[in-house]
Amino acid sequence: MEKKEQIEIFQADREILNLRQCMEVTGFSRGLLYKMTSQRTIPHYKKGKFVLFKRSEIMEWLFDNKVKSKEEEEKEIETLLSGEKVGGC
Repeated sequence: MEKKEQIEIFQADREILNLRQCMEVTGFSRGLLYKMTSQRTIPHYKKGKFVLFKRSEIMEWLFDNKVKSKEEEEKEIETLLSGEKVGGC
Protein backbone atom coordinates (compact mmCIF):
# COMPACT_ATOMS: atom_id res chain seq x y z
CA MET A 1 0.00 0.00 0.00
CA GLU A 2 1.35 3.41 -0.95
CA LYS A 3 1.95 6.06 1.69
CA LYS A 4 -0.70 8.34 0.15
CA GLU A 5 -3.31 5.57 0.45
CA GLN A 6 -2.31 4.96 4.08
CA ILE A 7 -2.69 8.66 4.88
CA GLU A 8 -6.12 8.80 3.19
CA ILE A 9 -7.32 5.76 5.18
CA PHE A 10 -6.03 7.32 8.41
CA GLN A 11 -7.72 10.62 7.69
CA ALA A 12 -11.02 8.90 6.82
CA ASP A 13 -11.17 7.58 10.39
CA ARG A 14 -10.46 10.92 12.07
CA GLU A 15 -13.05 12.24 14.51
CA ILE A 16 -11.75 15.83 14.46
CA LEU A 17 -12.02 17.54 11.07
CA ASN A 18 -10.53 20.77 9.81
CA LEU A 19 -12.45 22.94 7.36
CA ARG A 20 -11.14 21.16 4.25
CA GLN A 21 -12.01 17.75 5.66
CA CYS A 22 -15.48 18.96 6.63
CA MET A 23 -15.91 20.22 3.07
CA GLU A 24 -15.10 16.71 1.80
CA VAL A 25 -17.48 15.02 4.25
CA THR A 26 -20.43 17.34 3.63
CA GLY A 27 -19.82 18.42 0.04
CA PHE A 28 -20.36 22.03 1.14
CA SER A 29 -18.19 24.87 -0.16
CA ARG A 30 -15.69 26.73 2.03
CA GLY A 31 -17.84 29.87 1.86
CA LEU A 32 -21.00 28.04 2.93
CA LEU A 33 -19.22 26.42 5.88
CA TYR A 34 -17.81 29.78 7.01
CA LYS A 35 -21.26 31.34 6.69
CA MET A 36 -22.85 28.51 8.69
CA THR A 37 -20.23 28.73 11.43
CA SER A 38 -20.66 32.49 11.73
CA GLN A 39 -24.43 32.03 11.96
CA ARG A 40 -23.92 29.11 14.38
CA THR A 41 -26.13 26.82 12.32
CA ILE A 42 -23.57 23.99 12.12
CA PRO A 43 -21.87 22.40 15.15
CA HIS A 44 -18.23 23.50 15.32
CA TYR A 45 -15.37 24.48 17.60
CA LYS A 46 -12.85 27.30 17.44
CA LYS A 47 -9.29 26.99 18.67
CA GLY A 48 -7.54 30.27 18.00
CA LYS A 49 -7.92 30.93 14.28
CA PHE A 50 -8.84 27.31 13.51
CA VAL A 51 -12.38 26.10 12.91
CA LEU A 52 -12.80 22.43 13.82
CA PHE A 53 -15.63 19.95 13.54
CA LYS A 54 -16.42 16.58 15.12
CA ARG A 55 -17.24 14.03 12.44
CA SER A 56 -19.92 12.35 14.61
CA GLU A 57 -21.66 15.68 15.30
CA ILE A 58 -21.57 16.65 11.62
CA MET A 59 -23.03 13.30 10.57
CA GLU A 60 -25.77 13.55 13.20
CA TRP A 61 -26.49 17.16 12.20
CA LEU A 62 -26.69 16.22 8.50
CA PHE A 63 -29.29 13.53 9.13
CA ASP A 64 -31.32 14.95 12.03
CA ASN A 65 -34.18 16.35 9.95
CA LYS A 66 -35.34 13.35 7.97
CA VAL A 67 -38.31 14.00 5.73
CA LYS A 68 -40.77 11.14 6.06
CA SER A 69 -41.88 9.31 2.96
CA LYS A 70 -45.58 9.25 2.11
CA GLU A 71 -45.65 5.59 3.14
CA GLU A 72 -44.18 6.43 6.56
CA GLU A 73 -46.70 9.23 7.03
CA GLU A 74 -49.60 6.98 6.05
CA LYS A 75 -48.47 4.29 8.51
CA GLU A 76 -48.16 6.90 11.26
CA ILE A 77 -51.66 8.22 10.53
CA GLU A 78 -53.08 4.69 10.54
CA THR A 79 -51.38 4.01 13.85
CA LEU A 80 -52.72 7.24 15.35
CA LEU A 81 -56.25 6.49 14.16
CA SER A 82 -56.09 2.97 15.60
CA GLY A 83 -55.08 4.40 18.99
CA GLU A 84 -51.60 2.85 19.13
CA LYS A 85 -48.58 4.78 20.36
CA VAL A 86 -46.15 6.14 17.76
CA GLY A 87 -42.39 6.24 18.18
CA GLY A 88 -42.27 4.07 21.29
CA CYS A 89 -43.56 6.84 23.57
